[in-house]
Amino acid sequence: MRLAFFGIGPLQKAAMFAVKTKEKTMRVISQTELSRLTRAQLFSLYTQIRAILADLPQGSPEYEFALRTLNNIKIALFRKAPSP
Repeated sequence: MRLAFFGIGPLQKAAMFAVKTKEKTMRVISQTELSRLTRAQLFSLYTQIRAILADLPQGSPEYEFALRTLNNIKIALFRKAPSP
C-alpha cells in the first residue's frame, strides 16, 4: 500500500514561481491552478504578488495581470471546501 504524497507537483511549482520569473510579461494564474494549492501556498503567493504589485506602474499589462491573479486567489481562498 502506498502512502499519500502531499508534496508540491509541477503545476503547483509553476504557479508559486510564476511571479518570480524575470520575463517581461506576466500571465494570470487560473482558478483551476490555484485550486490545487494549499491555503498556506495561496497566502504565500498572495503576499508575493502584493509586494510585486507595489513596484509595477498602474495601467501596465503586468499590473492588470497581477490584479486579476489576486482576485483569483481571493476566490480560491473564500471557496468552501468540499465536504464528504
